[in-house]
Amino acid sequence: MLQIYDIDGLRELMEQFYILTGMRIVLFDEAHNEIASYPEKGIPFCSYMRLDADFDCKCRMSDKISFERCNQTNSLTIYKCHAGLIEATAPLTDNGNIIGYIMFGQIGDIRDKNNFLDNLLKSGGYYDTEDVIRNAKKIKFKSDKQITAAAKILETCTNYILIKEMVKQPRIHLITKIDRYIDENLEENLTVDS
Repeated sequence: MLQIYDIDGLRELMEQFYILTGMRIVLFDEAHNEIASYPEKGIPFCSYMRLDADFDCKCRMSDKISFERCNQTNSLTIYKCHAGLIEATAPLTDNGNIIGYIMFGQIGDIRDKNNFLDNLLKSGGYYDTEDVIRNAKKIKFKSDKQITAAAKILETCTNYILIKEMVKQPRIHLITKIDRYIDENLEENLTVDS
């Protein structure tokens, strides 16, 4: 789908979110392509671990699962990725259609801080244990209250993005979609809802 992005406005908002929460924030389009993020690079741990093709594949699958949950519920989802880090994804919707996703993540749950590294190393398959440990020590850990507060702010950001039209779907494209749908379904019992 064709979207219009106010990249400068998005980056400013993302930077403010990061300053407030210390959490990386990323905008994806409806096809799951990264559009903008702040900071641009992921945390050192994730960047290092994603050098492993299997680990990278699992990261992409975790993201995909979060997008699917958003599609099913049309609401924010908070979850642990395959590595045990907390992430949250919220859908951006326009007239009931998901036009993108906004996500924060790559943080640890403070309750699991002691077990995080042990669980990760037990799963194995990583290049250098010393590098894994060094990068894992750079992960930020947050409490449940901090994670919940950041999730509420993330939801507010989705509304702000839409109100300020930082991400928008051109109306002409919507009209074209409606025309195409009607043409393809003329033999069906068309209703306003469908």
